[in-house]
Amino acid sequence: MIPVRAEGVEKVFRSRGGHRVTALAGVGVEVPAGGFLFVTGPSGSGKTTLLHVLAGLLRPDRGEVWWGEDRITGLPEPRVTRLRRRLAGFAFQRDRYLERARVWENVTVLLAAQGVGRRQRRARALEQLGRLGLADWADHYPWELSGGQRQRVALARALVHGPGVLFADEPAAQVDPDTAGLVEAVLREENARGVTVVVASHEALGAKPGDRMIRLEPSGRRGGAAWRSSS
Repeated sequence: MIPVRAEGVEKVFRSRGGHRVTALAGVGVEVPAGGFLFVTGPSGSGKTTLLHVLAGLLRPDRGEVWWGEDRITGLPEPRVTRLRRRLAGFAFQRDRYLERARVWENVTVLLAAQGVGRRQRRARALEQLGRLGLADWADHYPWELSGGQRQRVALARALVHGPGVLFADEPAAQVDPDTAGLVEAVLREENARGVTVVVASHEALGAKPGDRMIRLEPSGRRGGAAWRSSS
């Protein structure tokens, strides 16, 4: 169980024309250990940028991010990488795959790097793929999957090593309503086990009492995101 906290997060990018584009301006977030946070807002509001900052995949220009007692914005990148691999799971819309490796092998790339044996890796991959309705696709290749199936494979890969915190970007964006319900059920199961869950989504579909929410609103091309939070 890992709490996630951010204070005064700012992130600025430069456009191709050299203009400064403020994606995040002074955003604060607090998720208790075992909590569930929705980051919502329209396209272009900075949801994915904030998720990447909270996940330690993108350093903010200002502000701090903590996972528990670890202030990840103050750590050297090699240590942040080790923390991510040990503690966190990531499921993003445009996850990359080894196109010549089978689906189950893609799910267990991190386990292979950790020295977990092939038989155990396959068993753990099949468990997660089965939860997401993809057990029959384990021996297929990524290029044979639909966009929604690839999205669920990304979630299986994020969960296979038992993370303490899960970051998911629009995890049900490309699936039908029934499958979206399945994805939500898996996220809730993980949360019930004590995993801290942070989901970026246009709307907080399936939000329950006790969930936390932060909504980002674009405030102009160079002005950053206005935001509000609730619990």
